[in-house]
Amino acid sequence: MRKILIVDGDMISNEIYRKVFCSDDVTVIEGDDLGLLESTKFDIVIYDPESVRTDLFRNREYLRILEKNRTVVVECSSYNRDRQRWVTEEGVTHMFFMKPFVPRQFMQKVTKKYNESRQVKNITSDVIVVDDNAHHRERLKSLLSDKFRVQCFGDANDALEYIKKEKKSAVVVLDIMMDEMNGFDFLRRLRSEVNLPIPVLCLSSKKIHQFIEQAMNLGANDYMFKPYNSTKLKVAIANLAVGS
Repeated sequence: MRKILIVDGDMISNEIYRKVFCSDDVTVIEGDDLGLLESTKFDIVIYDPESVRTDLFRNREYLRILEKNRTVVVECSSYNRDRQRWVTEEGVTHMFFMKPFVPRQFMQKVTKKYNESRQVKNITSDVIVVDDNAHHRERLKSLLSDKFRVQCFGDANDALEYIKKEKKSAVVVLDIMMDEMNGFDFLRRLRSEVNLPIPVLCLSSKKIHQFIEQAMNLGANDYMFKPYNSTKLKVAIANLAVGS
């Protein structure tokens, strides 16, 4: 049973929301503000920023609750406020729609994003993060630890020795540009020295075609860019874990 919170002072918009999400497996709750987040778990939150007293993305407590519950946040506004953030912010999947919108398209896009956010629900796997930037490692560990068992390494040599010693499959999230051993060298050695199905997802700020091609030729299974969409990253890791 999906639970949807609607906070929108516009009666016409509320009627549209109720109609597009009219289903036996959906409960729609209309609220005056976002305070209901503190007492009730919602799968989807639809709100108009003009109808609430606080900016959702400046309320750290609300963000923590939304990230924990993997809630999809849908912002609907009559004003173009340069907030078309179809990316994850603080681990929260955020969508933006300008009013008026096409109801059927609205429902389809929100439902698709909701389904994507749930794809990692029942996946538990080991993830090895290899990145020489401490901030990036901590960010990834914090993001992934709710669904995966995460081990982080700042040195690719240490990560390789760990994999060889443990002899168990895991998804490797690999930075490309590192000082001691770069991601390409790590991939080359991993594929030649380890006889295990270890899927590798390269996560890099380098959007150069030659980098992507080289990584895939060396045995990478996927390649994503920084800054990344947190939900898409989790789904990509979950897919690699299932296929390994």
